[in-house]
Amino acid sequence: MLHTEIGLPGEIVLNADRIAHVTPRVGGVVDEVRKNVGDTVRAGEPLAVLEGVGIADAKVAYLSAKIDVSLAQDEVELAQAALKVAQSDRETIAADVEVAQSSVESAKSSLGVAENGVRIARTDLERRRIVRENTVLLLKDLAERASHDEIVASLENRPIGENRAKLLSAYSSVVAAETIFKRETSLHEKGISSEAERLAARTALETASSELAALREEIDYSSRLAVMEAEQSVAEKEQVVRDARKSARAAEQTLRTARQASNAAAQVVAEAEQRIVAANSTRNVAQSAHHVAEQRLHLLGLSNDDIATIRYEHEDNPELTRYVMCAPFAGTVVEKHIALGETLTEESDPYIIADLNSVWVNLTVYQKDLPLVRKGLRVVVSAGHAVPDAEGVISYVSPIVDESTRTALARIVLPNPDGHWRPGLFVTGQVAASSVDVPILVPKEAIQRVEDKPSVFVVAEDGDGFEPRHVELGRSNSRHVEIVGGLAAGERYVSKGAFTLKAELQKGAFSDGHAH
Repeated sequence: MLHTEIGLPGEIVLNADRIAHVTPRVGGVVDEVRKNVGDTVRAGEPLAVLEGVGIADAKVAYLSAKIDVSLAQDEVELAQAALKVAQSDRETIAADVEVAQSSVESAKSSLGVAENGVRIARTDLERRRIVRENTVLLLKDLAERASHDEIVASLENRPIGENRAKLLSAYSSVVAAETIFKRETSLHEKGISSEAERLAARTALETASSELAALREEIDYSSRLAVMEAEQSVAEKEQVVRDARKSARAAEQTLRTARQASNAAAQVVAEAEQRIVAANSTRNVAQSAHHVAEQRLHLLGLSNDDIATIRYEHEDNPELTRYVMCAPFAGTVVEKHIALGETLTEESDPYIIADLNSVWVNLTVYQKDLPLVRKGLRVVVSAGHAVPDAEGVISYVSPIVDESTRTALARIVLPNPDGHWRPGLFVTGQVAASSVDVPILVPKEAIQRVEDKPSVFVVAEDGDGFEPRHVELGRSNSRHVEIVGGLAAGERYVSKGAFTLKAELQKGAFSDGHAH
């Protein structure tokens, strides 16, 4: 493939994508100058050191924000601890409320039992009083010697209890004894019965009367005592009720107090939770301020390691005022405008660093060649001066033609690992504008003039060495030439070093017509 070439003049320039204008991000006085023009630098390597208030302000702001974050974190932890204590107190008081509630229920139950006991005691007292009244009435009737029928009639439907039977039985015994005594007396007076029988009847009457009198006294006393005991029981049970009511009121007061304490504990918990919210908010604000202060230091060029070393060591800490200008990437210092003691501002331009591992080739494209030059075409760049040619690809063609020169610009990004391509060199770019298929294409350096005819060196017929062969040339470009006759496709020839073979041939070193 033979490429039709267009030769375009050009110049090696710095790769603008790999140039850094290193400016101070904060003003200050130059304290150290560590790099000069031509020095190579690594990424992050210090170039110069400034002393200034601006960097100190940024560092102090960062330290203050860091302290604020620490204090805010302490406040959050204190608030969390206070919340745990408040929650524990609330749980304890809640248990007290449950105990107090249980005590109130127990006291109310006891009061209910006591009140029921009073009701029973009062009922019993009322019953005993009625029995006492009826007993007194019966005793009166007995004292007045009413008849049995009269007594039964007066006590009809009046409760007396077992005293009724006892008294009536004793009274009946007296009445019977009197009747017997009267009869025996009458019979004795008539001489029918003996004195002894009358005396026996009298004794029986006296015994019955004594037993009745004793029974009356006993029942009178026991009925009166029963009433008194019932009254005492009522008084005691009423006291129990009063005590139970007092206990119930005390339990209710304790419950109210416990509930008030519970409400207060809940309020303390709510306040502790609000304190945590406020502390978290303060911490978030402090963290945001700390982040902003840290980002400001990053914008001033400080790395994480640099920031980690910032601390308050003493009142006059010189590190707080130091600002180090560092290389943004590896390269070479191509310009320097900085001196010791000089005051730099953020608008100063003390260093320019370029990465020379690649350069730009800016080719001048004339108006007539513009239709043939486009992105993606391969270009052979030549500078002469023992600088080997290099190949590249057009990466950019200016869409605008310069009004004064009527030319456009085509750019090639050229690798420059060895530094051969120095910015400022004038070069020529051979642009492969078009291509045509040819049967045989050889490098131009393979063509040598032997006997004033273009020739190539091929393998000798006997296979021993090389011999020149005249060829007919066709089309060519800056690097290759077409062979239209004298060399068959696939035939081996010398592509490099042909000039040396020609020199040996001219010296007569080919005694047998071959070059070895």
